[in-house]
Amino acid sequence: MMDSTKRIFQLTGLGLLAALWLGATGCQSFSTSPASSLTSVTITNRPMADVQAAVARVFAAHLFDNVLSQENQFTFTRPGTSADQMAYGSRTFHRPLTVKVVVTTQSQGADTIIVGCKAWVIESENDPTFREIHTVRSFDKQPYEDLLQEVKTQLGE
Repeated sequence: MMDSTKRIFQLTGLGLLAALWLGATGCQSFSTSPASSLTSVTITNRPMADVQAAVARVFAAHLFDNVLSQENQFTFTRPGTSADQMAYGSRTFHRPLTVKVVVTTQSQGADTIIVGCKAWVIESENDPTFREIHTVRSFDKQPYEDLLQEVKTQLGE
């Protein structure tokens, strides 16, 4: 009797851990704001048009397609790399990956613009049955920090 009670507690504990894991890694939205950005830079004394043009140039130079532009927000995509596959792809199936980056430009006062971005890796983007969206983790943000620093450099900062 004691062994079956112990086994029930073990299974219940495993179930709770699984539920917590699913809750923590569930669906993520594509909304972004500077406060919730993966990374950001501050640009000073430059017009918004210059900052946005630099953002578009830098991402295009790194083979991102600009799939959507709105006021103060750009959405860029590119095919995933083998590094993306290792970090975010399926270990069992080789599914195509797409990297999606949303870049926002937001005025903060008269002479300051915050450029922030969030990024996702999407498995099987065009297949609703197998599509999985992975938010780029903070410890994988270096490539995106480098892109935003390149925007700053292009603007002479």
